[in-house]
Amino acid sequence: MRAKLDTLDLRGDQIKDELARTGQVVRRKAEDIGDQAADAASDARAVTEIKAKYAGDATLSAWDISVSCNQGHVALSGTVTSPDDIGRAIALALDADGVRDVTSTLAVKPKP
Repeated sequence: MRAKLDTLDLRGDQIKDELARTGQVVRRKAEDIGDQAADAASDARAVTEIKAKYAGDATLSAWDISVSCNQGHVALSGTVTSPDDIGRAIALALDADGVRDVTSTLAVKPKP
């Protein structure tokens, strides 16, 4: 996972800088999925797959991250506990079938 985060420029310091400049973090898949038709069913499958990845991850909370998908374009919102978690959430979302790109507006909210 660490290599993937580095390749996608998803290290904590990079996330902080991008959030400060733009208020969001956007990454696209390197491979082109072509003109694959993305319908409501494939969007729903992508959301389900991403949420399952978050539920199985020890550092991310599926309850604190909202996931939506429209024609393969995924949007993440909610809160995580560190900038590194934003990178992890984006990387896991990009691994889901049918995902073209991921836009994150996740906010960092340290645990109380």
